[in-house]
Amino acid sequence: EIMRVQLNGRIHPMGEVVFHPAARRGDPEWRVMYIGSGDGGSGESRTAIRPNPQRLDTLVGKILRIVPDPDEHVKTSTPSENGRYRVPNDNPFVSKPGAKKEIWAYGLRNPHRLSWAADPTNPQQHHLIAASVGLRTWETVNLIRKGANYGYSQREGNQLLQPDNVIAPLPAVDKIAVQIGDTVTDEVVVPTYPVVQYGHVPTGGDGIGSGYVYTGKAMPALRGKYIFSDLSTGRVWYADFKDMLAA
Repeated sequence: EIMRVQLNGRIHPMGEVVFHPAARRGDPEWRVMYIGSGDGGSGESRTAIRPNPQRLDTLVGKILRIVPDPDEHVKTSTPSENGRYRVPNDNPFVSKPGAKKEIWAYGLRNPHRLSWAADPTNPQQHHLIAASVGLRTWETVNLIRKGANYGYSQREGNQLLQPDNVIAPLPAVDKIAVQIGDTVTDEVVVPTYPVVQYGHVPTGGDGIGSGYVYTGKAMPALRGKYIFSDLSTGRVWYADFKDMLAA
């Protein structure tokens, strides 16, 4: 065991862990692990734990990035508090007082499935994708960016999520205050919205599953498509990855 995260409830635990598939020995991403960490149900709570996916002093509702082998990347990372893994020095919040250094991105409900769209011929075209299960209204696919805030529990999909868990139109000033501990700071950020979403409607679904960008040769019509599933309906859809990048 290298890391233990205490959750707020029995739902939305840690999900998938992935390594960059195109990384090679000597690369900055070699043996660097990305972890989808669910919010433990805190984001839908009507108690004091509701802001936890937004709080930078918690590890829930986040994408985490660590070096699981303490002997790797010694010059470009720092030992964790428990000494069992390392934290890359280029993680976005390593210099922010009170923030958890392991955080790569935040503001997610249940990013239980991760995958990479990696182009081995172009290092600038590597993208981490998270499929995140929604609350009452939207299932989402998110392109994970360093330091980005994906809005939950103040947003669901591309809509405002109110404290009573009812959605509403986005506010005129679409910004969210950065929170560390119980302190809501003066710093604000613009949330990053999904590149794919579908509703809890008869033609949609209720729980997004895995998704992958197809790069094979057996089915040429599917090349460049992100193929993903819904767990509750058994439906399988695709989206053009180029359209996801444009979004």
